[in-house]
Amino acid sequence: MMPRASRRTSRGLLASAAALSTTLLLAAPSPVGAAVSAIAPPPGWAVLESGTELATGAEFFRFKDLNQVEGHSAVRELNILRVDPTKGALRIESTVGASASARESVRDQLKAGFFAKHPPLAGINGSYFLAEPKSGFNGDKETLAFLGVSARDGVLNGLSCVVKKRDAANKFVVDAQGKYEPEYGNQAAVLQYGVPSIARLKASVTLSYVDKDKQDVPSSPTLTVGGINRDPGRAPCPYDKATLNSAKETLSPQKKPAYTTTDEIVLFNDGYDAKTPPKNLDTTPAITEDDSDGVEVSVDATGKMNLLKTARGHQSATAGGYVLQAIGQGAADLTKFVNDANAVDKGYTLKVTQRVEDMDLTEPVDHVTVQRSIDLDESVDIVSGIHRLLKDGEPVNILNSCARLHTSTGAAKEEGADYAAGDTCWDSRTTLGIDGQGRTVLATLTGPRDSAPGTPDGDFMGNVAELLRTGFGVVDAINFDGGGSTTMIVNGTRQSGRTDTTPVNSADPLTTGERPIADSVYAGNGGLAVKATP
Repeated sequence: MMPRASRRTSRGLLASAAALSTTLLLAAPSPVGAAVSAIAPPPGWAVLESGTELATGAEFFRFKDLNQVEGHSAVRELNILRVDPTKGALRIESTVGASASARESVRDQLKAGFFAKHPPLAGINGSYFLAEPKSGFNGDKETLAFLGVSARDGVLNGLSCVVKKRDAANKFVVDAQGKYEPEYGNQAAVLQYGVPSIARLKASVTLSYVDKDKQDVPSSPTLTVGGINRDPGRAPCPYDKATLNSAKETLSPQKKPAYTTTDEIVLFNDGYDAKTPPKNLDTTPAITEDDSDGVEVSVDATGKMNLLKTARGHQSATAGGYVLQAIGQGAADLTKFVNDANAVDKGYTLKVTQRVEDMDLTEPVDHVTVQRSIDLDESVDIVSGIHRLLKDGEPVNILNSCARLHTSTGAAKEEGADYAAGDTCWDSRTTLGIDGQGRTVLATLTGPRDSAPGTPDGDFMGNVAELLRTGFGVVDAINFDGGGSTTMIVNGTRQSGRTDTTPVNSADPLTTGERPIADSVYAGNGGLAVKATP
């Protein structure tokens, strides 16, 4: 049985990197509002507000366009938070707020629980996500599904996505039946001991047995989990070859595809904090895969499994336990799995095994080369970004496209279309980067902070990558969920422009009107600082 990760109130030591050593900083943080040394604005930009030191080693800067970009509705603003671990005891972590299943604004996520007495210095929105359909059942609430590999305190809340594999000529690879071949792993930020890194990750979860002495059962079958904390039959992103080739266009305003499967097992952990979905949660006519009765299994904190006789849905995971839902062949496999474990005199209980692999790094294990694994313990958070912007100081080959792409005359273009000279992208951006000195750079690019809603002026990902590289020396960077989700909170005040049409309190415009999101990345005080070796 995988131990339940507690909701930590603080983290331990920050990991040191090559050529660095650690030293405990006993000095108190600098007072809020202290001035910092000037930083030269990037070409084409001007200083909007002089830099502010939030704490020793944490600096905040604001810039604005020198000129309004053609096609944009306003002069854009760029917010930069730079965190230097050689100067102060600081950490970068993430939070899902009250629950891994519910959406909250960055502001609300950063002021609840432990944060009420220990407010973070600043935070931005993080992972991509999709809202799950509402069941309408008494007491049920809207939930979300993480789009890509995500984890909190070493507990996975979302599995990795796949993309269509490309050959040396940049063409999609297909099999003899014309089916797309998958490339496994999606880009994500790994926050371990409060230090970020960026990697292409593949995450998996399997189910097996342990005996009464909690030892592995050699003959135990192994079942593969298709999803975590989401509606079975309907995935937020493709996760294998079958789902990659199952895309159905939905009736949503963005006409985003839905990825479906008739056979899978989904795990709900105790951080989900919501009722499990009933059958036919998605009533869209095109989505029928989740209409299956399927089966549901309750798992207590000891790993004891109980095959429920009631209809699938409206159950809650107990503390330290799980709920499993399965449809199609997954339901048949799970039923046999539970019945065999509960057979007379066996007393087998459930073992949940999480695995996260770095798809760009390998290591030798028992004389075999395998993908390097990331140990999932309480020190690890993972935030899904999907799109990497910079790697080792070089731009990553990404499409110059976005959801709100317009020609120079204001005509809308199709999502995913390549842009031409004069085209404008109106997607605001949220990014995490690491510069050549090992400093973390959190950035948002939006319309004016004090403007009315409806001015989500950002840029193409490639242009944002170049801005971070040339303007701030960033060598590795990842793009988080932008658009209307883009938010940066510093000392309790929203610094980014309003990118969502959520109602705003006109008497307090900088603390309201923010979109609820899945998780946040924040900078906080505490731990050991990293000191460069002389």
